[in-house]
Amino acid sequence: MNDCSLEELLSKYNIDPEFQKSIGVSYRSPLEDFIANVFGEKPHIRYGGSVAKYTANSNSSDIDLLCYFRSSYPLSVENIFNKMLLELKRHNYICEQKNSAISVKGKYGEDIWDVEIDIVPGKYIDNDEKDVNIWQSRTGNRIKTNPAKQIEIVKKSSMKSVIRLIKLYKTAKGFKFKSFFLEMFCVQIIEPLIREEATLLDKLIAFCSHFNDIGVKKVIDPANTNNDLMSIYSKQDFNQIQQSIKELYEILLTNNERAIIDKIEKNAYCNTSDIYKRDAKSHSPKLNCDVLIAPIQLTCYYNDSNGRQINSGDILCKDRSLYFKAMLYEVSQNISVNLIVSNAGYEARNCKRGDLYEMKKINNYYYYRYETTKYNGDHFVQAIVTINGKLYYSQVFVVRIRDY
Repeated sequence: MNDCSLEELLSKYNIDPEFQKSIGVSYRSPLEDFIANVFGEKPHIRYGGSVAKYTANSNSSDIDLLCYFRSSYPLSVENIFNKMLLELKRHNYICEQKNSAISVKGKYGEDIWDVEIDIVPGKYIDNDEKDVNIWQSRTGNRIKTNPAKQIEIVKKSSMKSVIRLIKLYKTAKGFKFKSFFLEMFCVQIIEPLIREEATLLDKLIAFCSHFNDIGVKKVIDPANTNNDLMSIYSKQDFNQIQQSIKELYEILLTNNERAIIDKIEKNAYCNTSDIYKRDAKSHSPKLNCDVLIAPIQLTCYYNDSNGRQINSGDILCKDRSLYFKAMLYEVSQNISVNLIVSNAGYEARNCKRGDLYEMKKINNYYYYRYETTKYNGDHFVQAIVTINGKLYYSQVFVVRIRDY
């Protein structure tokens, strides 16, 4: 899979510039006038959140309207927040109180708006008008932040498209993953690990491969290190995020374009075993997955002091040496036994193999070959022999490698 399909998916959910203009005319301007009238002065108002950071998708984005008063404004940030909520309700706005924002969805007696506007009231700390205090209604505390700094950090990041793809998946699957935490995890934990030549798919897989670090590796608010972002979620919430991202990671590793796009956009189910099998057969035409009666028995063992037998389909770790042994039920002179090894999936994309590899003879009935587990995914191994001009196959042995 290349990046084209991912880029097309993102283009499908781009924010229409004309829609942004209509938001300004239909919603932002009337709200600005209302706020100025209620508070007796016009605060500094700007777009924030995903729209300002270029990580917004058209199917899920609320519009954050940052509404910051001068440092000398007579009301405290708590009173500003409470007055904003009270006056909006008093003037028939449909509101929902959030932790640091007031979500406005329309007015009673009128059609519900096409988009929710999240007004974030705040108050500048000093005349520099950079750091602001915002009110947290959940905890009853004010907290210092710097939205301009947060916005610039994300805007400069090479992970914006990854953030958008995860947001699309979050919307399709329906799990909680706050944008700010997602953005900071991408920027602080994942981006330093990304190679300069990495594709969008590489970056997305790198993000998802660290699903177990979400809620474990600490991310911070770059505007205020005392703002504990890890407290946003409970352990149970973080576990749900981890499992959801792991689910996407497993689909990404198949490297199957249709399955990946459908998973991100629709949370569609797919059978990864079938996808891996089709991939393996596509570059190994000799692989025969329809063997009913196998005159060759193929067995597999760990190549170590224990030599424990492995069953087809067992989940194995990477970097383990394996010992494959073929047992023939029918013997003829001057025969050779070969092993088909066909890799599948994203990690094996540059080493798919699929050719015949000679097995060494133990005696007339037994042959062997060593292999090593290397790539996540399902990989397919089969013994093949020609006896009296006829091909005979063993059953297909599936090597399932998972290092996560």
